[in-house]
Amino acid sequence: MPTYEGTILDTGGAVINVRSSAYGATGNGVTDDTAAIQAAVNAAVDAAVDAGRGIVLIPPGTYVVKQVFLAPGITISGYGATLLRPANQPNWTRTLSVPENPHNPPINAPGVWGGPKDSDPLVIRGLTLDGNSLNQGHDGYNLQQSHLLFLSASPSQAGRLRVTLEDVVFRNVVADGVNVFTNVDVQIVNCRADDCWRGGVNVTGGYSVVQVQNLITTGNLHRTGVDVEVDGFGYGNTEKVDLIFDGLLLDADFDVALSQGSTLVATNVIGGSGLYLEAPDSTVRIANSRFRIGASDGKIVYPSDVTFENCIFELAAPDRATQVQWEGGLTPTGQRLRFRDCDFRVAAGTAAGTRVAIYTEPDYKSRDNRLIVEGGSISSGFTIGMQMGQGGVWIVKDTEIEAGTAFNWHALHTAGGLATTADIRIERVGFRGTTYMHVANKHIHNVLDQRDVVLEELHNKITSTYGVDANEYRGGRIIRVASSPVGRSVPGFVGDVARIAKPMAGDPYEWVCTVSSETAATWKQVTALAA
Repeated sequence: MPTYEGTILDTGGAVINVRSSAYGATGNGVTDDTAAIQAAVNAAVDAAVDAGRGIVLIPPGTYVVKQVFLAPGITISGYGATLLRPANQPNWTRTLSVPENPHNPPINAPGVWGGPKDSDPLVIRGLTLDGNSLNQGHDGYNLQQSHLLFLSASPSQAGRLRVTLEDVVFRNVVADGVNVFTNVDVQIVNCRADDCWRGGVNVTGGYSVVQVQNLITTGNLHRTGVDVEVDGFGYGNTEKVDLIFDGLLLDADFDVALSQGSTLVATNVIGGSGLYLEAPDSTVRIANSRFRIGASDGKIVYPSDVTFENCIFELAAPDRATQVQWEGGLTPTGQRLRFRDCDFRVAAGTAAGTRVAIYTEPDYKSRDNRLIVEGGSISSGFTIGMQMGQGGVWIVKDTEIEAGTAFNWHALHTAGGLATTADIRIERVGFRGTTYMHVANKHIHNVLDQRDVVLEELHNKITSTYGVDANEYRGGRIIRVASSPVGRSVPGFVGDVARIAKPMAGDPYEWVCTVSSETAATWKQVTALAA
């Protein structure tokens, strides 16, 4: 994060230096400078009314500050300056916030700005906000509202509070670095968050627009990530938010919970520990990103319209790299979860155990929720490539799978008289593992449709729990064999074709599977090579 020893240019507004004799801030790290900086801010607000914009200059130094109340229409420039929270501050202490009236802020907790139209921009550049967490008496959630920067506007009016944060550092806080609540339009550019207990950037209020570009989060005491958990209703009684993230380097998790038509577009995200995405009735596009997943750390819930493209999922503990939950308290239909050109890997040194790349929880195929995997790969480090809990719809195309077992198909579960049957379509999938499929179900409404799948006999192992005969099979695979499958233990599904890898003139060449079996299918000769 750059630090500059200098002054800002006069851009036409009044420049107010907090260290001037009129305000008397010391920046010595000992004296409480709260009143001095608040007086300078108030003067900048008045100057903004008169001259169009007030600029508060905070020269390099460490300023002990409890709470300072800001307002739209001013710029805070603090390159080289740190605002340090005093020890033992109570909950709801927020270093910077925006009340309705900065000249007369509430005593116990900041209020919020409000208006019928979007505000003039509030700009904060170069500051470091230090929450002094080791000296706050922090014990879990007891100080969780003590954010370094709290942004909100009144949800009773249509106006959003417009804010730009540039080159700001948030560190050592017992709550959030910046908390974005209701009715905010904020740009967060080239910022950093270190040791923020709840998160570096947290979005918690509806009717907000948040753009984050080039954010770094780290943590020694508290690993720091990004969290979106909207529990405050914005204007129009909505929890909808619109998020644009680009260039996030996170030490901890990428944790996003959306609803009510929210949108997320994220690119170039590197997550250090875990992924949680919840998106009922929302649209999500995540591209060119990488997520490191620990035990129980890769969950995708209610993926109404979610696409991952050109992403890497790296499993670092025996578990599931991604666990898809289609329902819970809700029963949505028509959901689409897509992995396009995504690679699933296992980190070096990961302990032995069951390792699954994609796991989908039980679902009824009548709800038409679909997992779509197009392109990409699943590495040999996984014991199971894709596992269906019980029922659902999969479409898998043009994917290279090297996991020990490519597909683990558990489809049938009866609840309330309904069966969670499955519909699976597999097209042009390359497999080089040990077991092509484990089938743990039997039901006439289970459909397995396989097209343009070619594999060597070595990789054609099929296992089952109850046999494979009762399901419906469409299409078929091409299995390259060294000799006739008749009379040998060659597994197959109805419609599969066994084809001689190196045919001889005049010899039988192809056989079709007429009765499925995981051990020795029934094969009928259909083609002989011309003499």
